Amino acid sequence: SEGIRMDRRAENEGLDCGLWDGNPNSIFSNTTSAVRLWCLSTEDILFDQLASYGQQGFGDFLSVVTMICLVLYFVTSSDSGSLVIDIIGANGIQDPPTLQRIFWALSEGATASVLLNFGTDGNALRALQTVAIVGGLPYTFVLFLMCQSLYYVCLEEMNDLDIQRKGYESFIFQFDHSNSGNLKNGLGNILEAMLLPCLPLGRICAKLWGVDFKGQWTVAASVPFATIILFLSLTGIERQMKMLAAAVYILYVTLIAAARFSARDKCGVKRGDFITDWMLSLVLYFLVLPQLECEIAAAEAKGEFNRETAEEADDAEAAMTQENGIALKRIDSAI
Repeated sequence: SEGIRMDRRAENEGLDCGLWDGNPNSIFSNTTSAVRLWCLSTEDILFDQLASYGQQGFGDFLSVVTMICLVLYFVTSSDSGSLVIDIIGANGIQDPPTLQRIFWALSEGATASVLLNFGTDGNALRALQTVAIVGGLPYTFVLFLMCQSLYYVCLEEMNDLDIQRKGYESFIFQFDHSNSGNLKNGLGNILEAMLLPCLPLGRICAKLWGVDFKGQWTVAASVPFATIILFLSLTGIERQMKMLAAAVYILYVTLIAAARFSARDKCGVKRGDFITDWMLSLVLYFLVLPQLECEIAAAEAKGEFNRETAEEADDAEAAMTQENGIALKRIDSAI
């Protein structure tokens, strides 16, 4: 609130960032403590606002206290980060070597120093922030999956979920999901799924949900894929077209996730859920599609594809027949 009041006082005095040409009188008041804070850099805003609290001596005291707090914050944060990285680098040992921990602390400090000194014209801090965001973004999806895995582990520990439940036979990161040892064929399937995902997706959907005419699902899967390509190609004309492409991609990913969830049910796979399917389809669709084709083919070869659905239909039919028999007996007894 103090910063807002200060900026409003400066505005009323006619101070304007547009007049900033190196002359401090254009944003700093000569008569009051008013300053156009939003004209300053991030690091200057804090200390100029602290200077507005009380007389100059008190503002200097607050600045010193703030510097001490910042130093303690960065030191403890670096120490905690070094400890975590050290434990991971030591393969989970809770008391890793101190020398190794010092190495990681120095590495972090050296990296931050290089990035800060590399930038010019006030872009150093922005470069450091950008590197942190870009480097941490992939781990966001990893954390999502880790949280979900923790949830399933808790269910297994409480015996609310069978730990021996069936999962997919192939791992998502395999190059050959058929487990036949044919690496060349597996890489070909991955390349096809990466460049033309509509083709394997169409074949998968046809086996899962049936078709009314040949190529039905291939055409249906080609429409959003072609739309994504079209929107991306128009980005040079209108930059916001990439946002439309991202929205269509989310819908396309949802279709792939729905196919994986349905294949899980058709193949009798109990591990995982729709959230897992959607997250994997979002970042690894080119691995999800070959895995689904191989899993469906393996289930068909073993006679396990859609078996549970057929058994449920037989059970439902038997239950209906039994109910009809009971009803007929009641009618006979009534007559």
